[in-house]
Amino acid sequence: MSKQKLVFLVLAMTVSHTFAADAAEMPDRYRDVQRCMKQSMGDHWQERYGIESVKNRWGVREATQRAIDTAPAVIRINDFRCRRELSLEGEPRP
Repeated sequence: MSKQKLVFLVLAMTVSHTFAADAAEMPDRYRDVQRCMKQSMGDHWQERYGIESVKNRWGVREATQRAIDTAPAVIRINDFRCRRELSLEGEPRP
């Protein structure tokens, strides 16, 4: 095996492992966002503000994009803060 192929193989395995670790962490990160929102907005904040939530691709309930877009400013600000703190600000919403 050439040195170039070996380097490529090691790099591919590293990227694959990193992606698998990230994928395994995603449900926990989304649950942490929900805990962050609950801490800042109180229990049952979604019901109080009429925020629609659905299960995302990681199996965790989160507010839909439409619900956040039409939510009061306090919800949008806290949602942005919580997602940013957990490095989810660029992740798509359901």
